[in-house]
Amino acid sequence: MDFERINPVALVSGATFGAGAACAHPLAFGADGGLILIDRDAAALDTLADRFGNHAPERVSLLAHDGGDDDAWWARAGGFIKDQYGRLDWAVLNACAPRAGAGDLIEFNRAGAQIDAVQRALRTVMPLMRFNSQGGAIVIVAAAAGLKPDAGLLATVRTAAKEGASGDIRINAVALGEAPGAIQSFQDTLRDTGSERAAFEIIANLSPPLARFGPVADINALIMPMLTGQTPVSGVTLVVDGGDEV
Repeated sequence: MDFERINPVALVSGATFGAGAACAHPLAFGADGGLILIDRDAAALDTLADRFGNHAPERVSLLAHDGGDDDAWWARAGGFIKDQYGRLDWAVLNACAPRAGAGDLIEFNRAGAQIDAVQRALRTVMPLMRFNSQGGAIVIVAAAAGLKPDAGLLATVRTAAKEGASGDIRINAVALGEAPGAIQSFQDTLRDTGSERAAFEIIANLSPPLARFGPVADINALIMPMLTGQTPVSGVTLVVDGGDEV
Protein backbone atom coordinates (compact mmCIF):
# COMPACT_ATOMS: atom_id res chain seq x y z
CA MET A 1 0.00 0.00 0.00
CA ASP A 2 1.07 3.51 -0.77
CA PHE A 3 1.35 4.63 2.86
CA GLU A 4 4.87 5.89 2.05
CA ARG A 5 3.59 9.25 0.86
CA ILE A 6 4.71 12.07 3.09
CA ASN A 7 1.80 13.05 5.35
CA PRO A 8 -1.03 11.89 3.08
CA VAL A 9 -4.41 13.63 3.39
CA ALA A 10 -7.61 11.61 2.93
CA LEU A 11 -11.30 12.42 2.58
CA VAL A 12 -14.36 10.24 3.14
CA SER A 13 -17.85 11.41 2.21
CA GLY A 14 -20.87 9.51 3.46
CA ALA A 15 -18.53 8.73 6.33
CA THR A 16 -20.98 7.55 8.98
CA PHE A 17 -22.57 4.57 7.25
CA GLY A 18 -21.70 1.48 5.23
CA ALA A 19 -18.44 1.41 3.31
CA GLY A 20 -17.70 5.03 4.21
CA ALA A 21 -17.53 4.26 7.93
CA ALA A 22 -15.59 1.08 7.26
CA CYS A 23 -12.92 2.93 5.25
CA ALA A 24 -12.66 5.81 7.73
CA HIS A 25 -11.03 3.60 10.36
CA PRO A 26 -8.04 2.29 8.33
CA LEU A 27 -7.51 5.75 6.86
CA ALA A 28 -7.30 7.14 10.39
CA PHE A 29 -4.18 4.97 10.79
CA GLY A 30 -2.56 5.88 7.46
CA ALA A 31 -3.54 9.48 6.67
CA ASP A 32 -0.89 11.21 8.78
CA GLY A 33 -1.43 14.53 7.03
CA GLY A 34 -5.08 14.70 7.95
CA LEU A 35 -8.51 13.16 7.53
CA ILE A 36 -11.65 14.95 6.36
CA LEU A 37 -14.95 13.25 7.18
CA ILE A 38 -18.12 14.46 5.47
CA ASP A 39 -21.71 13.49 6.22
CA ARG A 40 -25.14 15.04 6.73
CA ASP A 41 -25.35 13.78 10.33
CA ALA A 42 -23.14 15.97 12.54
CA ALA A 43 -23.79 13.91 15.68
CA ALA A 44 -22.84 10.69 13.90
CA LEU A 45 -19.61 12.33 12.68
CA ASP A 46 -18.68 13.18 16.26
CA THR A 47 -19.35 9.60 17.35
CA LEU A 48 -17.26 8.19 14.50
CA ALA A 49 -14.30 10.46 15.26
CA ASP A 50 -14.42 9.54 18.96
CA ARG A 51 -13.92 5.89 18.05
CA PHE A 52 -10.49 6.60 16.56
CA GLY A 53 -9.06 7.27 20.02
CA ASN A 54 -5.27 7.60 20.00
CA HIS A 55 -5.09 6.40 16.40
CA ALA A 56 -6.61 9.57 14.96
CA PRO A 57 -4.38 11.72 12.73
CA GLU A 58 -3.16 14.99 14.21
CA ARG A 59 -5.78 16.82 12.15
CA VAL A 60 -9.33 15.52 11.70
CA SER A 61 -11.98 17.77 10.17
CA LEU A 62 -15.68 16.97 10.46
CA LEU A 63 -17.75 18.67 7.78
CA ALA A 64 -21.51 18.29 8.20
CA HIS A 65 -23.41 18.80 4.96
CA ASP A 66 -26.09 21.26 5.99
CA GLY A 67 -28.34 20.76 2.97
CA GLY A 68 -29.45 23.54 0.66
CA ASP A 69 -27.43 24.21 -2.50
CA ASP A 70 -25.19 21.16 -2.90
CA ASP A 71 -22.89 22.82 -5.44
CA ALA A 72 -22.34 25.83 -3.19
CA TRP A 73 -21.73 23.57 -0.19
CA TRP A 74 -19.08 21.54 -2.00
CA ALA A 75 -17.43 24.76 -3.18
CA ARG A 76 -17.15 25.91 0.45
CA ALA A 77 -15.85 22.50 1.49
CA GLY A 78 -13.23 22.60 -1.26
CA GLY A 79 -12.08 26.04 -0.14
CA PHE A 80 -11.80 24.83 3.44
CA ILE A 81 -9.71 21.79 2.48
CA LYS A 82 -7.41 23.87 0.29
CA ASP A 83 -6.86 26.46 3.03
CA GLN A 84 -6.42 23.98 5.89
CA TYR A 85 -4.55 21.13 4.18
CA GLY A 86 -3.26 22.50 0.89
CA ARG A 87 -3.94 19.28 -1.00
CA LEU A 88 -5.71 15.93 -1.06
CA ASP A 89 -4.25 12.49 -1.76
CA TRP A 90 -7.06 9.97 -1.36
CA ALA A 91 -10.85 10.14 -1.39
CA VAL A 92 -13.65 7.65 -0.78
CA LEU A 93 -16.92 9.03 -2.12
CA ASN A 94 -19.62 6.89 -0.55
CA ALA A 95 -22.84 7.59 -2.44
CA CYS A 96 -24.45 4.30 -1.45
CA ALA A 97 -27.03 5.85 0.88
CA PRO A 98 -29.28 3.71 3.10
CA ARG A 99 -32.39 2.48 1.36
CA ALA A 100 -35.55 4.49 1.88
CA GLY A 101 -38.01 2.21 0.15
CA ALA A 102 -38.51 -0.24 -2.68
CA GLY A 103 -39.76 -0.31 -6.24
CA ASP A 104 -38.33 0.40 -9.68
CA LEU A 105 -39.22 4.11 -9.65
CA ILE A 106 -37.61 4.64 -6.25
CA GLU A 107 -34.50 2.72 -7.35
CA PHE A 108 -34.25 4.81 -10.53
CA ASN A 109 -34.56 8.06 -8.59
CA ARG A 110 -31.98 6.92 -6.04
CA ALA A 111 -29.56 5.91 -8.79
CA GLY A 112 -29.86 9.30 -10.46
CA ALA A 113 -29.45 11.12 -7.16
CA GLN A 114 -26.31 9.21 -6.21
CA ILE A 115 -24.67 9.92 -9.58
CA ASP A 116 -25.47 13.63 -9.18
CA ALA A 117 -23.87 13.53 -5.72
CA VAL A 118 -20.77 11.80 -7.08
CA GLN A 119 -20.35 14.34 -9.88
CA ARG A 120 -20.59 17.25 -7.43
CA ALA A 121 -17.95 15.67 -5.22
CA LEU A 122 -15.64 14.96 -8.15
CA ARG A 123 -15.79 18.60 -9.26
CA THR A 124 -14.38 19.53 -5.84
CA VAL A 125 -12.03 16.65 -5.14
CA MET A 126 -10.20 16.36 -8.47
CA PRO A 127 -8.86 19.96 -8.57
CA LEU A 128 -7.50 19.51 -5.03
CA MET A 129 -5.51 16.46 -6.16
CA ARG A 130 -3.92 18.34 -9.05
CA PHE A 131 -1.72 20.13 -6.50
CA ASN A 132 0.10 16.82 -5.88
CA SER A 133 3.17 15.82 -7.84
CA GLN A 134 2.18 12.18 -7.15
CA GLY A 135 -1.43 12.71 -8.19
CA GLY A 136 -4.14 11.01 -6.18
CA ALA A 137 -6.75 8.28 -6.07
CA ILE A 138 -10.53 8.26 -5.75
CA VAL A 139 -12.82 5.31 -5.10
CA ILE A 140 -16.55 5.82 -5.64
CA VAL A 141 -18.88 3.52 -3.72
CA ALA A 142 -22.34 3.38 -5.27
CA ALA A 143 -25.40 1.17 -5.36
CA ALA A 144 -25.46 -1.30 -8.24
CA ALA A 145 -28.63 0.42 -9.50
CA GLY A 146 -26.23 3.02 -10.86
CA LEU A 147 -25.11 0.45 -13.46
CA LYS A 148 -28.40 0.75 -15.33
CA PRO A 149 -27.90 2.43 -18.73
CA ASP A 150 -29.85 5.56 -17.81
CA ALA A 151 -28.19 6.01 -14.40
CA GLY A 152 -24.71 6.87 -15.66
CA LEU A 153 -22.28 5.37 -13.13
CA LEU A 154 -20.05 3.69 -15.73
CA ALA A 155 -19.93 6.79 -17.94
CA THR A 156 -19.17 9.04 -14.96
CA VAL A 157 -16.26 6.86 -13.82
CA ARG A 158 -14.77 6.54 -17.29
CA THR A 159 -15.10 10.23 -18.10
CA ALA A 160 -13.60 11.30 -14.78
CA ALA A 161 -10.74 8.82 -15.19
CA LYS A 162 -9.87 10.28 -18.57
CA GLU A 163 -9.94 13.81 -17.18
CA GLY A 164 -7.81 12.84 -14.21
CA ALA A 165 -5.18 10.91 -16.17
CA SER A 166 -3.10 13.98 -17.04
CA GLY A 167 -2.75 14.73 -13.31
CA ASP A 168 -2.05 11.08 -12.40
CA ILE A 169 -5.42 10.89 -10.62
CA ARG A 170 -6.84 7.36 -10.59
CA ILE A 171 -10.62 7.01 -10.35
CA ASN A 172 -12.38 3.69 -9.86
CA ALA A 173 -15.71 2.55 -8.45
CA VAL A 174 -17.26 -0.26 -6.46
CA ALA A 175 -20.94 -0.99 -7.13
CA LEU A 176 -22.64 -2.77 -4.25
CA GLY A 177 -25.61 -4.98 -4.96
CA GLU A 178 -28.65 -4.39 -2.80
CA ALA A 179 -30.47 -7.61 -3.54
CA PRO A 180 -29.91 -10.55 -1.17
CA GLY A 181 -26.30 -11.57 -1.60
CA ALA A 182 -24.82 -8.11 -1.20
CA ILE A 183 -22.39 -7.77 1.66
CA GLN A 184 -23.68 -5.53 4.40
CA SER A 185 -23.74 -5.42 8.15
CA PHE A 186 -26.60 -6.63 10.29
CA GLN A 187 -26.81 -3.12 11.78
CA ASP A 188 -27.32 -1.60 8.31
CA THR A 189 -30.03 -4.12 7.46
CA LEU A 190 -31.74 -3.59 10.80
CA ARG A 191 -31.80 0.15 10.17
CA ASP A 192 -33.12 -0.30 6.64
CA THR A 193 -35.90 -2.73 7.60
CA GLY A 194 -36.82 -1.29 10.98
CA SER A 195 -37.17 -4.64 12.72
CA GLU A 196 -34.99 -7.57 13.75
CA ARG A 197 -37.50 -10.04 12.33
CA ALA A 198 -37.34 -8.51 8.86
CA ALA A 199 -33.54 -8.36 9.01
CA PHE A 200 -33.29 -12.05 9.94
CA GLU A 201 -35.72 -12.94 7.14
CA ILE A 202 -33.31 -11.33 4.68
CA ILE A 203 -30.47 -13.44 6.05
CA ALA A 204 -32.58 -16.60 5.80
CA ASN A 205 -33.45 -15.95 2.16
CA LEU A 206 -29.99 -15.26 0.74
CA SER A 207 -29.95 -17.07 -2.58
CA PRO A 208 -27.32 -15.90 -5.13
CA PRO A 209 -24.34 -18.18 -5.90
CA LEU A 210 -22.01 -16.36 -3.50
CA ALA A 211 -24.67 -15.26 -1.05
CA ARG A 212 -22.95 -13.91 1.99
CA PHE A 213 -24.00 -11.84 4.92
CA GLY A 214 -20.93 -10.22 6.40
CA PRO A 215 -19.63 -6.89 7.66
CA VAL A 216 -19.25 -4.05 5.19
CA ALA A 217 -15.68 -3.79 6.50
CA ASP A 218 -14.92 -6.82 4.29
CA ILE A 219 -15.19 -4.47 1.31
CA ASN A 220 -12.03 -2.77 2.61
CA ALA A 221 -10.00 -5.59 1.08
CA LEU A 222 -11.22 -4.34 -2.28
CA ILE A 223 -11.40 -0.59 -1.75
CA MET A 224 -8.20 0.17 0.15
CA PRO A 225 -5.71 -1.27 -2.40
CA MET A 226 -7.51 0.65 -5.18
CA LEU A 227 -7.19 3.79 -3.10
CA THR A 228 -3.73 3.61 -1.55
CA GLY A 229 -1.86 1.18 -3.83
CA GLN A 230 0.42 2.10 -6.72
CA THR A 231 -1.50 0.69 -9.68
CA PRO A 232 -2.21 1.90 -13.22
CA VAL A 233 -5.84 0.76 -13.00
CA SER A 234 -8.29 3.62 -13.56
CA GLY A 235 -11.79 3.95 -14.96
CA VAL A 236 -12.86 0.53 -13.66
CA THR A 237 -16.15 -0.30 -11.91
CA LEU A 238 -16.16 -3.51 -9.87
CA VAL A 239 -19.50 -5.09 -8.99
CA VAL A 240 -19.99 -6.77 -5.61
CA ASP A 241 -23.34 -8.53 -5.64
CA GLY A 242 -22.66 -12.13 -4.67
CA GLY A 243 -22.96 -13.27 -8.28
CA ASP A 244 -26.52 -12.04 -8.52
CA GLU A 245 -27.85 -10.57 -11.76
CA VAL A 246 -27.78 -6.76 -11.67
